[in-house]
Amino acid sequence: PSITPASRDELWFSRAVKGEGDFFFTGPRLQTLPSGQTGLVITFSQLISYGDMNRATSSAVLSIDLNFNSIRELSEDANLAASGYIYFISNDGEIIYHPNQREIDNGEFQEDLEGVADHVYGTYISQFAGHERLTVIQTVNQTRWRIVGVAMMDEIMDDLGSFQTALLFISAVMIIISIIATTIISKHITRPLRRLESEMRKVETGDFEVSLPQSHSIEVESLSSSFRIMVARIKVLMKR
Repeated sequence: PSITPASRDELWFSRAVKGEGDFFFTGPRLQTLPSGQTGLVITFSQLISYGDMNRATSSAVLSIDLNFNSIRELSEDANLAASGYIYFISNDGEIIYHPNQREIDNGEFQEDLEGVADHVYGTYISQFAGHERLTVIQTVNQTRWRIVGVAMMDEIMDDLGSFQTALLFISAVMIIISIIATTIISKHITRPLRRLESEMRKVETGDFEVSLPQSHSIEVESLSSSFRIMVARIKVLMKR
């Protein structure tokens, strides 16, 4: 399509022409959508060359408009505690999207753009507008836009406290279960040992009629078998 003089003056066009093959994201800006309605879009633009064997190579600007609602939905779906939010800034520090954009325009809300300007990647904690905030920054390659996530430290600590409480409760339950299991296992092992001890005392009094039930414990069963053999030998020796 032909480019009008007005389009040539727009940033998405001039950046592409001067970009020497690089691509750019520009916006948000108002654009008439295919539905006929006017909405915000992010424009992808790049200077390209085209031609064939019979024609000289020509240059053109390729532009693709991306619906800005996709960025808004992406930001609104993010979960950064109750008061946390995500916003986007361009490589020159201008806000591209902010959930409190209307309040910012009216002067009712301020954003810590100076603090963000000192960071390209990473996480830091700062004081701003009376709140201690955790800020996470990620820079998008090529566009150099920055995605900034903000969460309030008091809410994070509250969530951490709830997690610690749940962890302590789970630990206490596991300790109780361990004690019960240990008690059951201990009884399972000591019961046949006590029965074996009782039979040994009978043998001490001269009663060689040993009756030992089979044990599920290999060690106890081995001990009981040795005791039976010993009693049988004693009976043989006494007969002799």
